[in-house]
Amino acid sequence: MHYARWLVNHGEPQGQEPITPVRAAVVRSDLYDGSTITLPVLAVAKAPGWVCVQQTVDPSRQWLAWIPADRVHPR
Repeated sequence: MHYARWLVNHGEPQGQEPITPVRAAVVRSDLYDGSTITLPVLAVAKAPGWVCVQQTVDPSRQWLAWIPADRVHPR
């Protein structure tokens, strides 16, 4: 699976709004391979109880995932 090391996206919550400017953050969450990881990300959007983070999966590719807000912290 090419996406095994990507953060698990938890859906598309209601009430989404962008975070402007985006903010540096740290997330602790699950990957599609079943492991749990802590890594630096950018917080790019929010919704009640959720934060959308941008994960760099390689130098030219970004992945967006909605993560429960309690797993995302300022960097």
